[in-house]
Amino acid sequence: PRNIFWADGRSRDAYTKFGDVVVFDVTYMTNKFKMPFSPFVGVNHHGQTILFGGALLENEKEETFCWLFEHFLKCMFNKHPSAMITDQDKAIGNAIKKVFPNTRHRYCAWHIKKHELEHLRPLVAHYSDFKESYRRWVKSDTVEEFETEWEVMRGKYNLENCCWIIDMYNQRKHWVKAYLKN
Repeated sequence: PRNIFWADGRSRDAYTKFGDVVVFDVTYMTNKFKMPFSPFVGVNHHGQTILFGGALLENEKEETFCWLFEHFLKCMFNKHPSAMITDQDKAIGNAIKKVFPNTRHRYCAWHIKKHELEHLRPLVAHYSDFKESYRRWVKSDTVEEFETEWEVMRGKYNLENCCWIIDMYNQRKHWVKAYLKN
């Protein structure tokens, strides 16, 4: 395989201090090698972004991410992060389950918001109050409130034909505030 992972001593030291939450993203082939670049980042006690390591990957398959996460873990003194924030890539999610089974996997809010507009546009155009109902649903304070709002929305707006929102509901434990409070 043509994969490379690296982390210097400073990054490894920072991870031991600030590696509770790790953000992992894949920048799609924007480098001169035309390979996905995958940084591991976190936040220090000053609120500054810090780099824990990075990788150039041959592909974005589950086994490649498993290889990467295993090497990351080995390099970082076998310290598992408490939480990892990623996009909704299934291969990344499956690799996290295998390599970091006790790590809380959360989806990046920025990625979700990026897709909301495109997927919800027909519903917003068809129902004048959909946007308000959707926001109330997403911002629910409790799991019970979230589930109640879901049932109301599902019935009122006939969401069975909206694959994206059904998928988002099915993945709610990865992005809904009420499910992530602990």
